[in-house]
Amino acid sequence: MRIAGQARLGFYPTPDRVMHLLREWIEPHPHGWTLLDPCCGEGAARLLSAPLTYGIELEVNRAQMTRDNGGFSEVLTGDIESARVPQKSLSALYLNPPYDDGLDGRVELDFLRRATPWLQLQGLLLFVVPGKQVKSFLAHYLAQRYEFVGAWRFPDPEYAAYGQVVVVGRKRAVPMAVGASGHVITQAVAAAPILEPPGASGVRWGVPFGEPIHLRGAEWDPAELLEDLTAAQGGGWTTVFQKSAQKTQLAESVITTPLTLHRGHLALMLAAGQVRGVLGTGEMRHAIKGRVKVESVSDTRLKYTSDGSYEAVDVNVTIHRVQLTIIRSDSTVVRLLSSVPVAIEDSEEAEVE
Repeated sequence: MRIAGQARLGFYPTPDRVMHLLREWIEPHPHGWTLLDPCCGEGAARLLSAPLTYGIELEVNRAQMTRDNGGFSEVLTGDIESARVPQKSLSALYLNPPYDDGLDGRVELDFLRRATPWLQLQGLLLFVVPGKQVKSFLAHYLAQRYEFVGAWRFPDPEYAAYGQVVVVGRKRAVPMAVGASGHVITQAVAAAPILEPPGASGVRWGVPFGEPIHLRGAEWDPAELLEDLTAAQGGGWTTVFQKSAQKTQLAESVITTPLTLHRGHLALMLAAGQVRGVLGTGEMRHAIKGRVKVESVSDTRLKYTSDGSYEAVDVNVTIHRVQLTIIRSDSTVVRLLSSVPVAIEDSEEAEVE
């Protein structure tokens, strides 16, 4: 990349006129759809008018500008390598990556490889790239993972700057390991017509339905954690404790877990006492705190001897039990202790001489 391009962090925004043309070609899903721009810059993707538009931007000032200008549901400051996006969650992917050589080839291919798993099956890819780069490994990757819809070059005078084309595809349900050839795409790009309005008889690009998502960086922070807890509890978490509430009396009860099972890492933090919070409203409002209780319990094991005989012996086993403490609005305290202890020592039967 030239020095000027490096100073811009590879930022080459798509002209507004091109974005408006692309919007005319998209057939929105009637129940809503999602779009991600992993190199969102100053937010040109808002012009595609997706109800739920998400962006990732490395440069801090541009990311904040995109937030301030509106039109995006969420903007993550960071690079695409550290972004955590739900797999197969997006209706559409608008990808205008930096144009440069990377350590293992072209940067455009690196971005495409990284973002493709985030797109739904039959999700729409709008890939903006210099036409001369759609060859070799890049073209082959597109043929393997996308059903090729077509390619269109930027109109004049926009095309003169970088020779950009828009490659449109739909993500395949299963990548083509055999028979996928990038030559067809390379040839189509070389002969790409000028991007124009679709007209009354034009076949537009439909997008699948998409639900809201959350963008996350590589590192967890308190705000992220609270947002995930809120989503896991359906909106019940409203704050994070700084101090434990005073216990007044004990009672036995059965409660539902505050986290869904697939969020095991958050459950461990809850059990360790690092995550605490308040749930519910009115009479149902209650505080919760978790910890791990270490116990030493007696157990009977069989000890084998070299002649095949055995005897029963008593052993002590150290276990961890997860304990949740719930403090209700009426000052009642409920303790829920896990009924299945998990041993932290391997106490299998031993063979002795």
